[in-house]
Amino acid sequence: MKKNIFCSIILFLAVNILPLFSQEVQSPETVLFRETWGYLMKGEEKFLTGREPFTDICYFSATIDRSGKLIGDLIPPVLSINGEIPFRLHLVISELSDYSRTHYVLKPKSPARKKLIAAIVQSSKHYDGIQIDFESVPKDARWHFQRFLRDLKKSMPKKIISVALPARRSASTDAYDYPAIARIVDRVIIMAYDQHYRTSKPGPVAAKSWSRAVAEYAISKIPPKKLIMGLPLYGRAWQEKRYDKALRFSHIEHILSNYNIAKTEDEEYGIRFEFEVPVRVIGYYENAASILAKLKVYASMGITGVSFWRVGQEDKNLWERIWVQ
Repeated sequence: MKKNIFCSIILFLAVNILPLFSQEVQSPETVLFRETWGYLMKGEEKFLTGREPFTDICYFSATIDRSGKLIGDLIPPVLSINGEIPFRLHLVISELSDYSRTHYVLKPKSPARKKLIAAIVQSSKHYDGIQIDFESVPKDARWHFQRFLRDLKKSMPKKIISVALPARRSASTDAYDYPAIARIVDRVIIMAYDQHYRTSKPGPVAAKSWSRAVAEYAISKIPPKKLIMGLPLYGRAWQEKRYDKALRFSHIEHILSNYNIAKTEDEEYGIRFEFEVPVRVIGYYENAASILAKLKVYASMGITGVSFWRVGQEDKNLWERIWVQ
């Protein structure tokens, strides 16, 4: 009788209790990388909590002017986690839209170029590395860009020099020559996002198939130890129709007619009208599952470094899925 009772207790525990315990202690699906870089915008330091498995932080706070001067806060932020700084810190220097300015400061004989390199060297004293994020390099300045990076690296041999480059799925004749740049710098960050962008048609910021194609091309041109694949932590939304735009007189007549809109007319300000219409919004965003899917693709390809744009935009459940060697 006692034996039967004992066996019943064991069976009850096995069927009802042990599965619950197993579910509780089982860690979520994870992926392993050698380097994980996180971008941190100036003023958003509070979003760095210490849960993030970062080996490197890229502080996005500086840009350039036409004279070669650095603009922005060049002093490193206070980012200690539990009294320690568990990551390397990089100052990001960016120029995102002014092609004429970038062209001028990269010209070998430009006085702004010499001034800019000197300013970067001075600022680097407070950082482990410098990242160049020049997204407006003209096609005809590709050689100047490479020479600039070479001179920068020569001026700071003990610092980590990294470059952020746009995503590509095939060779391009633009200024961003993957193999040539990779031979010069220590790390190349491929910004594998904005597959669909603010002015494009609606679509994912970085679909998994598109990200795989970007990574396949990148790894064919950049040594694995230098390659860092960038991932987006953000989403985008698009309106099906936009009404905040300049209008021709014929367009205004069309709107007034189609929507049966009342209008007022005055010599002072012309014609004024007002109407309401429903707006259809289409959005795409990333969560922990979609990011993890891309991370698994990259890991399966032998890619050991990833970066995230940017801290504070993420699904907080992501970080427990990433381990660092």
